[in-house]
This record gives sequence, C-alpha cells and structure tokens, in this order.
Amino acid sequence: MTELISKIQSDTANAVTAMQRGRSEVAEGAKSVEELRSMFSKIDGLINNVTQQMDKMAQAVNKVTQNAASISREVDNIDTDSNKVAGEIQTVSAAMQHQSATTEEIASASEALAQLAQETQEELHKFKF
Repeated sequence: MTELISKIQSDTANAVTAMQRGRSEVAEGAKSVEELRSMFSKIDGLINNVTQQMDKMAQAVNKVTQNAASISREVDNIDTDSNKVAGEIQTVSAAMQHQSATTEEIASASEALAQLAQETQEELHKFKF
C-alpha cells in the first residue's frame, strides 16, 4: 500500500509538473501568438502606407500625363500659327518684290521721260524764234 501511495504521489507530482510545463508552454504560445498579431498589424500598416503612396504616385503620373497632353496641343497650335505666319510672310515678300519691280519700272519710265524732256528742250532751243 505504501508503494501504491508513493506511486500515486509520484504520478501526481509528475502530473503537476506536466501541467505546469503545459501551462508554461501555453503561456509562451500565447505570447508568440500576440507577437505574431503585432507583426501582422505592423505589416498591415506598412501595406496601407505603401498603398497610399502608390495612389499619390498614380495621381501625380495622371497630372503629368494631362500636362504633357496640354503641352502637346499647345505645340501643335504654335506649329499651325507658325505655318500661317510663314505663309503671310511669303505673301508680303511677294508683294514687296512686285512693288519693287513696279518702282523700278516707274523709275526707268521717269528717267526715259526726263531724257525725252531734255531732248525736247534741246530741240526747242535749236528753233528759237
């Protein structure tokens, strides 16, 4: 009987030790789970931060794209206006060349008329009455 009581006491002591070890392992497991929860929470925060930064970058890219399209339209407008101005310059240049030619013709005719007038004067001096 003593042996049986000793065995029961020994088994009880082993059971208490095993339960204390189990409780300690459960506490460590709970602590590990809490640490994992904290890490996942940090990861979630970092993911949210990266997502917000990506949204801001996407908005900035959209704005740059819109500005580039606007600049492209303005450059096209400037090109069109430049072509119009070049056409007008050619028209003005042609008109100036025509005017210059007309002025030369008038000058030549004036010289011819002056020469004719001088010749007429010389002829009139020959016939003095």
